[in-house]
Amino acid sequence: MSSLHRPKRIKSNRSVFRTNKYTKKSKYRLLFEALLMLSTGIYILYLINYIPKTLSWRNTLYITYTNFTDGISLLYSAFTNLFAIAFTIALAIGSCFLLIGSISRFIIVIQLFLSKSKRKYRKILNKNNN
Repeated sequence: MSSLHRPKRIKSNRSVFRTNKYTKKSKYRLLFEALLMLSTGIYILYLINYIPKTLSWRNTLYITYTNFTDGISLLYSAFTNLFAIAFTIALAIGSCFLLIGSISRFIIVIQLFLSKSKRKYRKILNKNNN
């Protein structure tokens, strides 16, 4: 037998995620589950029937809608303010970089002018001495 061929399985179907233990539920347990489900369903229907007597749907929906729209508008204004602050900080940082860069360029230009003027002055002195 070569290493490329797998040995044949003895069982044709897999039972990895299946449990072999199936226990039948007793009649009393089934009766208890049925009564519990029935009583829960009846109680939920009673609560649903009782809601319209104690709750004004129009007022509740109106209050919910106004609270929701107020929340959305507050969220929008908060994000707008946050964006404005972030943009202002980014502009301040950018202007600092521009100022530092311009100052360094001015220093370089001044050094170039001073070095050229010294060279010219030296050339003039050398010509006069000769």
